[in-house]
Amino acid sequence: MPLYLLQVKIIVIAIGKPSDSVIQALLDRYTRRISHYTKFGFHTFDLGKKNTVKQRKRFEKIIDHSDQIILLDENGESYDSIEFASLIRPNMSSMNQRLVFIIGGPYGLPSFLETKYPRKMSLSKMTLPHQMVRALLLEQIYRALTIAHNHPYHHV
Repeated sequence: MPLYLLQVKIIVIAIGKPSDSVIQALLDRYTRRISHYTKFGFHTFDLGKKNTVKQRKRFEKIIDHSDQIILLDENGESYDSIEFASLIRPNMSSMNQRLVFIIGGPYGLPSFLETKYPRKMSLSKMTLPHQMVRALLLEQIYRALTIAHNHPYHHV
């Protein structure tokens, strides 16, 4: 039974279709774990190569004007796990607050997202495969939630 100790809803949107069953198994595992702490959603969105206005409008319907949007980008701000937990913690008590992380596809993030949402976070200065970033981000979200709840998963 989920604890739902937090009011914040965390959403991860990954651009591009999933293609690796091993990565999908990790995503499923961390989705279950995260869901014990807060409401969580993981969505994939295929923008295609052309990135048409129609596709952009369809994508923007997912985002609410009150959402806090963080784009995953290798040039974004870097955090260690404790700092990342501190990033999530202020949102925990916000009623109906959504924290949305957006992961680019094989060609990165569409320019319309980078223009509209300037806040960026990096998991590494290295270029990582977008499929792997999905699993790494979910693990770090889970780790941040366990840090916030003094769970021993994160060993200091």
